[in-house]
Amino acid sequence: MSTLQIQLDDELMEHLRHTAQAQAVSLETLVRTALETYLRPQPSARQRYSFIGIGHSGKRHPQE
Repeated sequence: MSTLQIQLDDELMEHLRHTAQAQAVSLETLVRTALETYLRPQPSARQRYSFIGIGHSGKRHPQE
């Protein structure tokens, strides 16, 4: 396991402390969980098929 040291502004640090206390977890656990969630692979958006519209000629069909 590795150690990471970061600098935070006072407002963000206070927000982290408050959130950790409200969730009854340590700052370390809160930050680790937040990073794991942030870095978790996201499901890809629905793929658009490149062949949609290939058969469209652009010509108008005669009115019947």
